[in-house]
Amino acid sequence: MQLPPEFEKLSLQFYSGILDDVETEAKLIDSVLSPFSNPQQRARLRSYLDEITRDHVDDRDLQEIWWSSSADTVFRDSAGLRELLKRLRDRL
Repeated sequence: MQLPPEFEKLSLQFYSGILDDVETEAKLIDSVLSPFSNPQQRARLRSYLDEITRDHVDDRDLQEIWWSSSADTVFRDSAGLRELLKRLRDRL
């Protein structure tokens, strides 16, 4: 599956060690969303995050989407990943 360019750009923000570079979840969200100043990109990313965090996308599929991205950060469970992606979506 081809990931939208906005999601690829987002996933690149999740480099190895990012969790050591931020003190709070709010700062993490600010950091990873900082490259998205264009309203159209923000809207497309919000729409995609909304789609992949809905109930019809099961945990395994969500993990596969994440693992197929450029992200270096690993989430131990899908619930944590889903919640973070929802928070990102809500901040867009």
